[in-house]
Amino acid sequence: MKELNQQNSTETPIACEENRNRRIKMAAALLVVGFLCLAQASASGTIGALDTAGEKILALIGAKWVKALLAVALIIEFGVIAYGNAQGEGGMIKKVLPWIIGTSGILGATSIVNYFFGSVKSESLAFAADAAKTMGIVAVGLIS
Repeated sequence: MKELNQQNSTETPIACEENRNRRIKMAAALLVVGFLCLAQASASGTIGALDTAGEKILALIGAKWVKALLAVALIIEFGVIAYGNAQGEGGMIKKVLPWIIGTSGILGATSIVNYFFGSVKSESLAFAADAAKTMGIVAVGLIS
């Protein structure tokens, strides 16, 4: 029993030291990221620069070819789930679900942002609704 207590007491400081080092590294990394974000924000100077950058990103995400690529990615993701379930891999949904959520979020990002900022384009909402219906049909086909 005495040996067991000595063994535990010798392992604990090492574990504490590793945790402390990990925390210090994480805090330093967060400070560096925060500093870089602050430096970038102060360098551009105006909210207009942020608006133009946001519009460029939304224009890229809203492009037809990006939406088509994301729709294909969703189909592939659902195919991976179907293949994994066919092979008896029950945990495949847990592995692929974050990718599906991210792809769906990017696919609907322009519609969501345009809706909240008042410049709703009916064709983008119609495309999102059509894509959602199509993905629902594909998902139902893969599940059954």
